[in-house]
Amino acid sequence: MGFYDAGWKKYRRLRTTYVLLWMGILPFLWILHLLGKVPNVKMTVGPLIFKYVLYALALAVAMIRLERFRCPRCGDFFAITRRYSLSVLASLLAPKCVHCGLEKFSDGEQESTASAAPAPTSS
Repeated sequence: MGFYDAGWKKYRRLRTTYVLLWMGILPFLWILHLLGKVPNVKMTVGPLIFKYVLYALALAVAMIRLERFRCPRCGDFFAITRRYSLSVLASLLAPKCVHCGLEKFSDGEQESTASAAPAPTSS
């Protein structure tokens, strides 16, 4: 088990939540459209708008949490360099931390074994 497994598990959960919400937009809208056409179900504008807003808020929260994911090693934002630079795409595609260089999904064991190995001596 690596040093950063808990952090990467959190990242995977955030990424999966965001992607599933993003992919679910059209099915969600389609289901609401079908519910509006059912004769015995009364879907007024108020509940529909409430459901749209609730879904949009869930998507926005998932997006912000993914953007603000912190590097397991240095604790700074993993993919953004400025405080107000928001990009989910950068968070999804960044191969390593922009601050300390930790590769995505690295367990950190390579670092500890490299630092624990004695330096070669020249005789």
